[in-house]
Amino acid sequence: MGELSGTTISGTNLAADATARSKPPKPAPSDGDDMTRHGVAFDEKHSVEEQSDIKERTGVLNIIESDSLFLGGRTHVEGTNRWGLVGSGDTTIRTPKRGFAMPLTLRISHGLVLDDLTFDLRDDRETGMGVNAAAGDALELHNLRFVGKQTDEERAPGFEGGTGMENLLPHVTSDDGTGHVSNLEITAHGEVRDYPTGCIPVYMGPSHRGTLHVDDPHIETSAMHTFYASRTRGEVHVDGGLLKNNSNTNMRLSGRSTVKNAKVVLDAPRDRFVVPGEHTRSGEDEGQSTEGIWWERMKWNGSSGGLIENVDLEVTSEVPGQGLIQIDGSCGEVTIRDCDLYNTTDDYHNIMVDEVGSNVRDIEPPGADWVRVEGCSLSGSGRRPLVKDHRGTVEVS
Repeated sequence: MGELSGTTISGTNLAADATARSKPPKPAPSDGDDMTRHGVAFDEKHSVEEQSDIKERTGVLNIIESDSLFLGGRTHVEGTNRWGLVGSGDTTIRTPKRGFAMPLTLRISHGLVLDDLTFDLRDDRETGMGVNAAAGDALELHNLRFVGKQTDEERAPGFEGGTGMENLLPHVTSDDGTGHVSNLEITAHGEVRDYPTGCIPVYMGPSHRGTLHVDDPHIETSAMHTFYASRTRGEVHVDGGLLKNNSNTNMRLSGRSTVKNAKVVLDAPRDRFVVPGEHTRSGEDEGQSTEGIWWERMKWNGSSGGLIENVDLEVTSEVPGQGLIQIDGSCGEVTIRDCDLYNTTDDYHNIMVDEVGSNVRDIEPPGADWVRVEGCSLSGSGRRPLVKDHRGTVEVS
């Protein structure tokens, strides 16, 4: 164990596979064809003025013509393919006040398109909304916005605990399937409450088996977990985006996933992240443990690996938590490359690498346990070194 400021290493970097893999081009919104959206070809267009107008059959592109749509119940589309719901300009979707609703539950075999939709969570902190969007292949979610203020399990009337409270659940359910999420914006403010009662903005679980590309997400001031993708069986590749002042983790990834060209900022006052009486993983009784990027693995995700590259991470507030980057004891073969870290705090760590197997689930890496830090810089007046190495084997160059 020890604290590392810099050493030189040599050897083969297994994360080069992740860098070398070509990223498929993101389909254009219309592909030059009014009946094709984001690479998905539809048979017919259908105008939607109210929820009862939404058609659930194969090949239908539902277009909301007005600037708002009220969803009083659930639209459940399953067992079909090539299905879409898109807005016209600035279309806002609302649900009934007081309570958490999942108005769109969509499980498509191939070709699901959601585009240009704003989901208004309202400002009463008693109303919430989520979208369950799954496709075996060609999952296309673009220009989705969640605005207002987040509720939580304690304040949403009638919410049944344990059923999950998430804004967006994007899943590619086939092993060889792909999907794209672009320009996702979730700025609905969440108050930090007793863990784990908050709403998770983005969640991907074990039913995600394929590859999802997420471009330029903007998630700010959420109350819990934020971008939760460490329990998948598939891969998630994040390129760009801003995650700012989210409590608990700002981003959780695992396996052969990657995050590149993004920015993580923690600069809100400490009170933003603290609730008296809360527990934290660090043992402090002050609030939720807040990390920038947390790499962890579940037993059903059998792959090691991971790449964090060209990411800017900044902390200027005494946030309770483990560090700007934390590599859990369940993970190995992780590369952190060309990242710029800025830290002005006394106690918050920069890169924290946990001892092998030291996690709440006693999971160890399925392959090699190395972690490599390559070409990263640290600036600011903070007291902590670049790397806190509980593993004793971190290689820094």
